[in-house]
Amino acid sequence: HIAVITSKKGAVIHDIMRTFKKRYPLVEVTLFPTLVQGKSAAVSISDSIRQVIAQANQFDAVIVGRGGGSFEDLFAFNEEEVVRIAAQLPIPLVASVGHETDYTLLDAVADSSVSTPTQAAMVLTPEKQALHKHLNHLQQQLTYAINQKIKYLSDKVSALAKSPFLVDGKRLYEKKHLRVTQAKENIQAKSQACYMKKNHQYTKLYQQLVQKNPLHLVENYLQQEAYLLTDLKHHMESHYQQAYNQWALLDKQLHTLNPDSILERGYTRVTKDDMTLSTIKDIQENEELTIHFADGIVQAVVINKGEK
Repeated sequence: HIAVITSKKGAVIHDIMRTFKKRYPLVEVTLFPTLVQGKSAAVSISDSIRQVIAQANQFDAVIVGRGGGSFEDLFAFNEEEVVRIAAQLPIPLVASVGHETDYTLLDAVADSSVSTPTQAAMVLTPEKQALHKHLNHLQQQLTYAINQKIKYLSDKVSALAKSPFLVDGKRLYEKKHLRVTQAKENIQAKSQACYMKKNHQYTKLYQQLVQKNPLHLVENYLQQEAYLLTDLKHHMESHYQQAYNQWALLDKQLHTLNPDSILERGYTRVTKDDMTLSTIKDIQENEELTIHFADGIVQAVVINKGEK
């Protein structure tokens, strides 16, 4: 949005508008009709500049201009009042007064001094073809960057999809299950070995009792038999209890590591597109999520989110 301070009937405003239309049609122009020659010119120019200052937040720059003329014709742009108020402009000032050889005090305080209105318009606007070329280049860069990002994320998703932990969730507790099985088999083997050993001892004693049949030895052997049976039972029960406790501990660990048992304790698991989420960074507002409970699932939509 450009403010133009010049005569509404001169060639200056027409040259400026023609250049804007050719180079950058999006420019909005506000003309402040001003006397640029004669005794009242300095006052008129100063008043127009004051109006621009009062509305400065609406404009990006201001052009003050007039065509060529004699030194006397241009003298209004040397007046102290004009120069001082122009120096107070909070937005860029482009001065286009007279021809190339002409120079006024307004040119001294301007941000840019040019010799023609066309040049003033060119200083303040880009050339639309160059701008289109730059925008096309930015669009190509953005498209390339987006495609590269999509490819990177697609490759990452493909790699994660091939992870053995996602392909077969049982692998999370396979080793624990194997340890429990091995422990159970070990317990059974040890119990059987202990039983066979004690049974062998019992058989051997019984044979000795038969061979040494004297009545006075019968009672002692019977007592020894009872003791051995009691000891055997005690050892077997103790061994069995120890093995059972070990098995129960391993079974509890297996149950604890089971993902479904975590849900039974009141926790839930959140997924999006069949992928388990572990951070809110993977969640966007208004997305549809699936919440897994121990006894079913719930479909939910994100209303809002907030980090810890």
